[in-house]
Amino acid sequence: MSTESIDTSGLEGGLFAYGGNSVISCAIVFIILCTTFVALRFISHRIGRRPINLEDWLMIPTWIIMIGFCANVISVKYGDVGRHIAYVLMYEPEAFVRWAQTLFVVELLYGILFPLEKTSILLLYLRLFHVHRWFRLTTYILIVYIWLWGASEVLVAIFQCKPIQYQWDKSISGGHCINQLGDYRWVSVPNIVHDIAMLVVPAPVVWKLQIGLRQKLALSCVFLIGSIGCVASFIRLSIFFRKNALVDNTWASIELMSWTLAETGVIRLRSGRCFFTLFLASARFMIKVAGVQVFL
Repeated sequence: MSTESIDTSGLEGGLFAYGGNSVISCAIVFIILCTTFVALRFISHRIGRRPINLEDWLMIPTWIIMIGFCANVISVKYGDVGRHIAYVLMYEPEAFVRWAQTLFVVELLYGILFPLEKTSILLLYLRLFHVHRWFRLTTYILIVYIWLWGASEVLVAIFQCKPIQYQWDKSISGGHCINQLGDYRWVSVPNIVHDIAMLVVPAPVVWKLQIGLRQKLALSCVFLIGSIGCVASFIRLSIFFRKNALVDNTWASIELMSWTLAETGVIRLRSGRCFFTLFLASARFMIKVAGVQVFL
């Protein structure tokens, strides 16, 4: 394609601008943080001489997938994420295929990571506050909800274009896709609703515990850590409304992939941080729920 046929006017930072290093740095940071928090989670069990529960074992596959997620994002360097699409088409058109394939994998892992991560947290909720029937029922509903969302996200990611290869090979004759921008915009909304529900549901239980105000506030703060994930989700969602991610897609991916990493990474840290904080608190106090003593 000749340079004359591509509009290079009005490009942020100019045609040769590059911002991909920030995405790579973000991925490396989350690899380190997630690995550290998984290690701390199992170390806390060993120090406290407590059995490893199902929610802990779930952290192993989620950690593996998260590392793969970050590694895949790092590989976008070879898909020219951080370059303007005009530059890619003019100088490295083959990189666009690599970018689209990377995006395809990101969407698949996005739909798998959240159900695993959130199920781990919800199982912890069940173990801590299982004496409340309404709480158990609500938690089970949230688990089913997030897995249905994850399954739908994976299916949409796979079959959003027909044939599937059309997602990265637009030269296929007769290929077509659904409204991808609409999908990108709204896929996070059910996930945000789930995040908010996970923050709200434990509140009534925590504030009815027979402990002091300071302990109640401390426990509430533990659960509110997840609000950081909500913030990342809202910011990611807002980007799709502020920018048309399908126009200068390789450039828009700088922000989008960074916030997608934050969205998935923070919930990963939330599960580890939640348990680790509760472990530290267990040495200081014991709570009484409906007449049954539960050690955190």
